[in-house]
Amino acid sequence: MRILKYIFLLILLVAIASTVFIATQKGEYEVTRSRLVNVSEAIAYNYVSDYSNWPQWMIFEDGKVDYTFPTYSGENNNIFRWNGSDSSGEVQTISKSGTDSITQKMLYDGIASNVVWTFKDTVGGTKITVTSKGKMNFMSKFRALRNGSADKFVGSFYENSLASLDKTLKHELKTFKVKVEGVVVKSAKFFIQQTIVSKDSKIINNSRIMRARLEAFAKENSIVADGQPFVLYHYSDASKKTTKFSVCYPVKNEIFISEGSDMSSGHYESFRAVKTTLTGNYTHLEEAWLKTVEYLNTNKLTQKATLPRLELYKIGKEKFSSPTQWVTELYLPIEEASIISETTVPATTSSTYQSTTPVTPTPAPAPVSALPKTKAVSPAVKPSENKTISSPPPVKQPKKEPENPMNEFDL
Repeated sequence: MRILKYIFLLILLVAIASTVFIATQKGEYEVTRSRLVNVSEAIAYNYVSDYSNWPQWMIFEDGKVDYTFPTYSGENNNIFRWNGSDSSGEVQTISKSGTDSITQKMLYDGIASNVVWTFKDTVGGTKITVTSKGKMNFMSKFRALRNGSADKFVGSFYENSLASLDKTLKHELKTFKVKVEGVVVKSAKFFIQQTIVSKDSKIINNSRIMRARLEAFAKENSIVADGQPFVLYHYSDASKKTTKFSVCYPVKNEIFISEGSDMSSGHYESFRAVKTTLTGNYTHLEEAWLKTVEYLNTNKLTQKATLPRLELYKIGKEKFSSPTQWVTELYLPIEEASIISETTVPATTSSTYQSTTPVTPTPAPAPVSALPKTKAVSPAVKPSENKTISSPPPVKQPKKEPENPMNEFDL
C-alpha cells in the first residue's frame, strides 16, 4: 500500500515538473519556409490570395473539414474559417502589395500568428516564401516539444502546404481544354453592371470582387438573374497595361438604377461572334482568346471593333470546387460582311486544343495586344434611360453602400 502511495506521488511530481517545464518554454516563434513553383508570379499570387482555393492545397490534419468563405474572397478584413474534428482556425487578410506579398493574421489550434506571403519572379518560375511569427499556448508548446521544436512543428505544416500548392498549380495548369465552336449568334441581353479600368495583372482579382458585389446588390434588391454572369472588355491600353471592362449580371427586363450608385444598367443587341469554350482555370483565358483570333484569321473573318468582347462564366466555383471543371464561353464579335453565308461557319478540325504539358500564361483574361484595336466606346451597350423598354420602377440602393467602393479594388 505504501509502495502504491509512493508511486502515485512520483507520478504526480513528474506531471507537475513536466507541466512547469512545458509552461516555461519559450512561446514566441518565427518560422520561414520557401518553395519554387513553375508558374508566373501573378498566377501564384492570385491563387493564394483567393480563399476559395485554400481547401484544394492547404494541409489540415482532419480528413473532413467544414469551411466558411468571405463574401469577397481574400480581400482585406475578410475572414476564412475552417472547423474539423481535430483542429479549427481562421485567417484574415490584413494587406496586400501588388502581386508581391500578402499579410494575414491566423489562429490555428490555439496558435495566434502573423503570416506574410511573398512572391518573387525568378528563374524557373516563382519563389513563394511564407513567414509565420506567433505565440503558442500550453497545448501548442506540448505538441511542439513532442515534435522536437516549434520550427519543426509549425514548419512542417507550411512545408506540406507549399508542396501541396505546387502540386495543385501544376495540375491546374496542365489540365484544361480550349475548343473553338465557330460562328454563332449571341442573343440580346439586359444586365446590370459595374465598370472599372484595371491593371491587366489585376483583372481576375478585381472581376471576382465586382461579381460578388453585383450578386449582393441583386440579392438585396430582389433582382433575379436571367443567365450566368459575364464580362465585357471595352478597350485596352497596351502601353499602360490597363483594360476597361464591365462585370455584368444578366436580367430579363431593363432595370433603372437611381443616381449615385457605382452600378448601372446596360443592354446589347444580338450579334454574330466566334465562340470558344474553355474548360479549366481562368488563368487559361489568354490562350483561349489567342485560339479565337487564330480561327478568325484562318477563316478570313473581321472583328467588329465597335463591339466589346464577351466572356461568359457558364460553370464556376459555385458548382465545382475544382477549377478543371469550370466552363467559360468567349464571344469575339465579327462584321456581318465577313461571313460568307447565313449558315454557321463550322469550326475547323484543328479547333480543339488540349494541354499535355505545363504552361505559364500571363494572368490577363484576354490577350488584347493580339486583337484588333478597339475604340474606347461601346455602341452596342445602350444606356439605361431607354424608355422604349418595359421595366420595373427604379431599384433602391443597398442600405450599406461604401463611401468610395473603388477603394476595394486593386487597380
